[in-house]
Amino acid sequence: MIKKESEIGFAIGFATGIILAFGIAFVFTPQSGLKTRDYIKDKASDASGKFKEITGDRKKIYTKTWKETKGYPRVRVIEDE
Repeated sequence: MIKKESEIGFAIGFATGIILAFGIAFVFTPQSGLKTRDYIKDKASDASGKFKEITGDRKKIYTKTWKETKGYPRVRVIEDE
């Protein structure tokens, strides 16, 4: 039970640290708030596009694999000892 409590405590501390780090970074940034928001918005859209590109490729691969193996059941042979 102690391990689970320490894991929860670590997760809460980690999340709190990330939030505080972002807050401090925004307060002490040398750019204006508008430029910072635009920068974050651009990076988020880039990451979103990259994620869609990666998952789109995987979707194509999975679809192709499914179509190729459709109708061919997997047969597992279990040998008696």
